[in-house]
Amino acid sequence: MKGLAEARVRVVVQGAAVTGLARGAGLDDEVLTALERRIEVVGCSNSMKRHDVRSDQLADGVGVVPSAIVHLAERQWAGAAYVRI
Repeated sequence: MKGLAEARVRVVVQGAAVTGLARGAGLDDEVLTALERRIEVVGCSNSMKRHDVRSDQLADGVGVVPSAIVHLAERQWAGAAYVRI
């Protein structure tokens, strides 16, 4: 964020990592810090279903996209950069 102050950043979480987005799963502080820095955090609904994570279990401020792969492709086609971490 320091090098790209004007950038809009969205972290898309998929796979088993979505379990970490649930309240009390151990990443609450990290998610809150990201949100305070205007970093959007969203989980993949498909992954959430596979790993038994419901949207009402997510930390406050975490959003949901139907499919991480489709979301990322659509954002790239719209001009967004993709960085895999």
